[in-house]
This record gives sequence, structure tokens and C-alpha cells, in this order.
Amino acid sequence: MPPQRKYTEKEIARIYLKLSKAAGHWLSFLDFARRGGPPASTIKAYFSRMKDLMAEVRKIDPDTILPTSMEATRSPRERYLRDEPEVIYDYPTAARKLNNIIKYEQSFFRRTNSGRSNNKINKIGVMGCLHIPFHAQKNLVKSINWLKSRGVNRLIVAGDLIDCLSMGHAGYKRNIRREHYVGLKQEIAEGKAVLGYIASQFESVVLLEGNHPARVRKRMTELVGPELMFLVNFDVLSLMSEGLDNVTIHKLQDKYSNDLSWIYQEGDLRICHAELGSSIELRPVVSLDNRMKNWDEYFEKHSPLTTSYRVLILVHTHMGGILPLNSASKVLCEGLCLTLEPQYAMEATIKYPRPQTNGVTYLEQCDGKTDMNSIRQKIFETME
Repeated sequence: MPPQRKYTEKEIARIYLKLSKAAGHWLSFLDFARRGGPPASTIKAYFSRMKDLMAEVRKIDPDTILPTSMEATRSPRERYLRDEPEVIYDYPTAARKLNNIIKYEQSFFRRTNSGRSNNKINKIGVMGCLHIPFHAQKNLVKSINWLKSRGVNRLIVAGDLIDCLSMGHAGYKRNIRREHYVGLKQEIAEGKAVLGYIASQFESVVLLEGNHPARVRKRMTELVGPELMFLVNFDVLSLMSEGLDNVTIHKLQDKYSNDLSWIYQEGDLRICHAELGSSIELRPVVSLDNRMKNWDEYFEKHSPLTTSYRVLILVHTHMGGILPLNSASKVLCEGLCLTLEPQYAMEATIKYPRPQTNGVTYLEQCDGKTDMNSIRQKIFETME
């Protein structure tokens, strides 16, 4: 029977999304029920939700019947399942049936299990802490190939592209071994070559500074004094990215000219090169999230950071991990690294609580909203 009135695409999408969301929960619920988990009252509550959803679908086509899962017939609670409305949790099948009802092509639902529109999906890669010339060359190439295989068109290099070994503080430089020493000029030359290779692989590349390239500014301030710093070019990222049209150096300030370039935001994704660390896994990014909550009101009033974030990635710890919070309404990540194990981590003081981890992060966005289920990390077992 044809629809009694014409539904807009927005109305159709809303009904489909509500159905698919409930059906996704239904899959987990049936699996739980099969093991003898929930009481009858819970099962009844789920059926009540599905009845409401099916009623909305039947407003479009009163004869709609969506097939049920075979799990229902094996459930120990099947006495409660036998005469209830049939449901589906197979997203492609649901999309096909709904599309047949409303006479739209299946491509209307770009990703049937996430409810995305036809707008362009931005596939974003995040890497950082290469510490050139001590970068993990093989893993860098593997990371780029992995990101390209997933269709990444935008790469965020979230700090510490080069190490600036010779610009470290006195206590740091005392422990440099002769065989490890590299001058700044050599680092910049090698960094330019590596950045040129990276830029050739992606449509656009964004560079954050990080605390290691910032050593140059700090060292120059010590040598010439703050009053003469306007005469000094300490921007090593500009030197390395010269001539690379698709490379952007991220700059951010609040309205009082305070530097916030260590924070990068794209849609609901916020990437930070904050100098936080801990011997406890993922504590740095949790700590950063707690601090950001206190600062967000300031950022909103006094900086271009006017939107809150749902995904927070910290790149600095050289560790990895993905931590969903509040039913994945927010996801916290630590963004790994692509450097070899440094000498200062191997000193007798044992500065690092554990070996670092090489890898990169991948995610997808549509209309500035991150698909939480798309967040992935490629991790390498060895540093090479």
C-alpha cells in the first residue's frame, strides 16, 4: 500500500535512525537473554520500545513486516518473545527494506550502521612525536600506508616533528652520548626531507609545534634576551615546510595574545600536545580532560575554541590507548609516537615507567561530528 502522505527525507532518516539504534541494543539484549540474564519485566520494556518504533514505520507502510532474529527462538525467555512484534538488527537488510518502502535508493543511507548523511566523510589521521632524526623510519612508512589504505585525506602531525636535541637544557645535554649528537641544522634538513615525503602522500597536512621544537625559542631567548627576540627567526616548522603548499602550521591565540597553538580542534575533535605524564596508563589524558572542563568556559569567551569536544587526543606521552566515557558520549585517546627509544629513557634514573609505543590514530568525521566507532589505532610491536 503506498504511503498516505509524502514523508521528507529528514523524517524518514529520523525514523530509520531510531529503529536502527533500538535494534542495535536489541542485538546485545537478545544475546544476554539467551544466557538467561534479564527478568521478564525488562524483556517487556524492550518490546514496548520496539512496538513504538514499529508503529512509526507502519505509518509509512501499514503492511511492513521486518523479519526477526533466529536468536529469539533459542532464547530461554521465548515464552515472552513468541507473540510480540518482530524486529531486526541486521542494518543492511533493514536499510534495504525501508528503502523499498519509501522508494529511495539504498545509497541514501551512506553508512547504514551509523546514520550518516550523503555529506562528505572526512577521514583523518593523527600522528606525532617523530623526533626526527630519531624517528622510526619503517613504522612511519607502514603508518602512512595504513592510513592511505583507509582513505585518509587529512593528516594531523600533532607535535615534536623534530627533536631539537642540541637545544635541550643543560641537565639534558650533559647526558647526550657522542654517537647520538645531531646539530640543529642537520635535524632541520632531515625534517624537511621527511615532511616532504609525508606531504606528498596526503591532500593536506597540519603541523603542531610541540615542546621539542619550542626548545629553539627558549634557547634563543636565553642567548639574545626577550627584548631582541623580534629580530630572531626561531620558527623551525616554517623552515621545514617552505614550498609545501598543502602543509599548514597551526597557530592559535586567545584575545590576549596568549599562545594556544598546542590545541587543535576540528569539529568535535580536539588534539593537544600538552606536557602531561604519569606512570599510570591513560591518566595523562584523563587529567587533561578534567582540566579542559575547567577552561572551556574561558576558551569559549576569549578564544576561537567556541565549541566543546567529544573526542580528545593527547599526543606527548608516547603511549597509546582509547578510553570511552559515559556510554561513548566522549572518547579520550593517547596518540602514540613514531620515534625510537631515546637515550634519556634508558638512563639509570629510569625516567620512563615503561617502553613507549609506536603507532598512529585514525578516525572519521561527517559535518564536524566524529563517528565514535571509527576511531582506530594502528600499533606496532617493535620500534624500527
